[in-house]
Amino acid sequence: MGWRREQPAADVTIADDQALLLRARAQRLTDETRRRSTPDRILRDICGLQAQVFDAAALGLRARGTDLRLADVTRALVKERSIVRTWLMRGTLHVVAAEDVRWLLALVGPVFASANRARHAQLGLDDAVKAKGISAIGRILADRGPLTRYELVDELRRVNIGLDPRTQAPIHLIATAALNGVCCLGPERPNGEPTYVALDDWVPGRTSRSKPSLPELAHRYFLAYGPATLEDFAAWSGLPMPQARAGLAGRRLQRGGGWVHPAVVVDGRVVGTWKLRKAARRREVVVELEPGSRGRRTEQAVEREISDISRFLGEPVTRASS
Repeated sequence: MGWRREQPAADVTIADDQALLLRARAQRLTDETRRRSTPDRILRDICGLQAQVFDAAALGLRARGTDLRLADVTRALVKERSIVRTWLMRGTLHVVAAEDVRWLLALVGPVFASANRARHAQLGLDDAVKAKGISAIGRILADRGPLTRYELVDELRRVNIGLDPRTQAPIHLIATAALNGVCCLGPERPNGEPTYVALDDWVPGRTSRSKPSLPELAHRYFLAYGPATLEDFAAWSGLPMPQARAGLAGRRLQRGGGWVHPAVVVDGRVVGTWKLRKAARRREVVVELEPGSRGRRTEQAVEREISDISRFLGEPVTRASS
């Protein structure tokens, strides 16, 4: 059973300076939230960084961690491959944790892969050409990647897909292939020129703790950027408003049927429910939190309460895996 989103009894307002501080904390941009970490963990916390210019994204990671060096970020991208640079939100280049790339692509990829049809038509990229080109890009990069844009254009020409390298047709086709999960950015050449690789070869077998759902995307956004509005979420993701709204409508704040449920309360606000159930040789606490409320402080408080429930009952109590 989900959650029913009730209208609040009154509008919730906070001062501008408080909103700015909360957002800075969510983005790990304060002294108390900036801490020693790895690039992939930081990116998971903030749901990625825009990365048209990789060095700018690397500097964004520096601002959110301690003791990070450019070499650490480059190693995470090229050697460890724990972070990935590809087209995602708003159809623009982002760098995200490798474990997040596939579920994010599953949500936003189809939206932006099918966008820009008029521009694609101007560039000679009709549906048939794009389908053939995307398939060819996957095969070529799997066999001979990493390749630069010009090298990839040459390889495509050999299989009778002619793209004028002087136009934007090549990059539009590559971006569309990336949004379909076929390729991503690879290592830069010594002269700084980007290359492209097959996604499945570059980060094979990476699984995510997150499921590809709009509520999960909304949850991750508000956790990293809140306090924010529905319009903010739509602008950040680039999703049409109906889809963005669906991301907030997937849960309810109050269950129906007249049944009273134990509440998770943080600073006087109900942010979820919990229940105690019997499991094999122990009891489990099932916690269901509202999107945007699952911060480190809330999680630590939940764990303390579960520990105290165990003390109170005098028997083992664990948290059920979500």
